[in-house]
Amino acid sequence: MTANVGIYIGSDNKLEFRDGLDLYKPTSTQALIKVESSGINPADIKHGRFGLNEYIAGYELAGVVLEAGSSSEWKPGDVICGSNATNKHKPWAHGAHQAFAVAENGHMWDRVPPQVPLSHAAGTTIVLRTAADAMFNTFRLPLPQGTAEPQPAVHGAILIWGGATQVGVAAIQLARAAGLSTIYATASPQRHAKLRQLGATEVFDYRDEHVVENIQRALNKSGQDLKYVFDTVVSSGDVSSTAQCVALKSRCEVVYACTIPVFEDTRWNMVVASRGHDFPEPRGPFKAQPEREVVLQRAVASALAEYGKSYIVPNVRVLSKADEVIDAMYASANGQTGFEKIAIQHPLLG
Repeated sequence: MTANVGIYIGSDNKLEFRDGLDLYKPTSTQALIKVESSGINPADIKHGRFGLNEYIAGYELAGVVLEAGSSSEWKPGDVICGSNATNKHKPWAHGAHQAFAVAENGHMWDRVPPQVPLSHAAGTTIVLRTAADAMFNTFRLPLPQGTAEPQPAVHGAILIWGGATQVGVAAIQLARAAGLSTIYATASPQRHAKLRQLGATEVFDYRDEHVVENIQRALNKSGQDLKYVFDTVVSSGDVSSTAQCVALKSRCEVVYACTIPVFEDTRWNMVVASRGHDFPEPRGPFKAQPEREVVLQRAVASALAEYGKSYIVPNVRVLSKADEVIDAMYASANGQTGFEKIAIQHPLLG
């Protein structure tokens, strides 16, 4: 076993490369993973605003189980991807951006099918679960049946505001797999063609001052009622994204979902990546909902099984040098990484 190296986030939310990290010994309910790849998320740094720091950074990873405790869900040789639950006192062994990490029983872990590249699997879990919480728990769309069986059509239209975000990209694909035929999204014009390839019916420029009227016109022409709205951005400013979404008219009741709290409007339902554990402040509190967690588990397993057919992670860029990784993590937190998912190849080169 080689030395453990990784990226540490300090109390000031500054990142640094560290070597000589502990080599963890799994307990009975843990598995020791040789991390092959980990996925960069804005939350890697942004969560530090809420005191989630002073540990090895990162949440999502993919790798091979080296050693498993007597009661672990996994066994040596298993290839898995996922994340441990988020909390303010995260053990260093839970950090994704290091060469060796630990997977806890009952957290967000899945087996990686052979057709899924580990650099893609490493950035799948949190994004996919967040989108699935909107599609299948909040909107109660039917879980996809896979490409072997045609999905029954679901009537009504969905608007995904922020379709080019990682969560938005996942949501478009899940909506299509669930049987929705009218899928509208907003994004910058250069992303429109790709989002249509992924399943969007029509894509609108969110910067256009007439964007709401354009979407309304398309809805009226389609003959479909707007039934679902998912705001993956929740932007502020003179005219917020949530205000633009609720300005759209529909003949039926609309269900609204969002990725961060909208305290001023109780119509909005915040979605999260895990329903298996209590979710603390500042975005909660939410109590664990085991029945909803089962839905998320099934959604992830289905998407991974159908990877390359009905679900993909587009535009994956892989980095392996520590200084490039740190720069990319800052850029991700600042919303500067564009339409791509950045994965880290381990072990990092210092």
